[in-house]
Amino acid sequence: MTQKYLSLAGGIRVTIKPQSTSAGATTYSLSNLHGDTMATVNADGTPTIITPTGPFGEQLANHTAPTNATPGTSNDYLGTHAKATETDYLTRPIQMGARVYIPELGRFMQMDPVEGGTLNDYVYAQDPVNQTDTTGEFLANLIRIAVVALFKLVPKQAVKQTAKKATKAVVKQEVKTIAKQVTRQEIKNIASTTPKQMSYNAQKTVDFLKNNDFKFSAQFTKGGGQWLNDGRAGSQLLPKEYLGKPINYTEWDVQPMLQNGLRGSERIIRGSDGSIWHTADHYKTIIRIE
Repeated sequence: MTQKYLSLAGGIRVTIKPQSTSAGATTYSLSNLHGDTMATVNADGTPTIITPTGPFGEQLANHTAPTNATPGTSNDYLGTHAKATETDYLTRPIQMGARVYIPELGRFMQMDPVEGGTLNDYVYAQDPVNQTDTTGEFLANLIRIAVVALFKLVPKQAVKQTAKKATKAVVKQEVKTIAKQVTRQEIKNIASTTPKQMSYNAQKTVDFLKNNDFKFSAQFTKGGGQWLNDGRAGSQLLPKEYLGKPINYTEWDVQPMLQNGLRGSERIIRGSDGSIWHTADHYKTIIRIE
């Protein structure tokens, strides 16, 4: 045995080299909230500060991988989860559970084995600061993990009572807000839509765009350009104005752009009136989502 590893409380990971007698025989890896190694400490207590990687695990200027694993590897990005970065290769691949992940690209090398696990078959977490995909199968939300961990420290009965009160208060407030903002006609429009016709990727795209206020498109997709709403090529026309004001529309791709420039036929359309639409056949049939 050349090395063995231990996991301690607080996300500390210990690397032990049984055949070594130097201070470096034991290395304590300290991680940040994301689970990346930010510093190492040897048996003498000498710290080594590690310059962090980028949010996708990509190398930044002056980055030095921590020496806390077998030669040629490093428990660096997501090191607390025992994800070894292959430092001998320029692409620095990481075995993320079921698939190999390339941090420099923010992409997996293999298709997602679980349908609908992520936005598309190869993409990593769209929000790598708050999400991870250490299994290579589906996303994990770091905020949710933190909440679950906190609940474990609180008596179950207290959690239940607090959750009940919070849920009732939130639902009441939401109902009041919706009642003020949504007119009968808007409710009718929403009820007449058929969101079941949307693909999983389209729904994830809508969620991403809404979370980012439609300021930028999802990774490897094109979006934000003006959609003219002029009926060209048999496309369906959408409302031209709302309350006397003209409505301008922008379009957002659902599928990543391929190397040959193809972008697929599925789009999300957003109106300046706040409406959101979906088309699966390149504007011939457009369904209102919100």
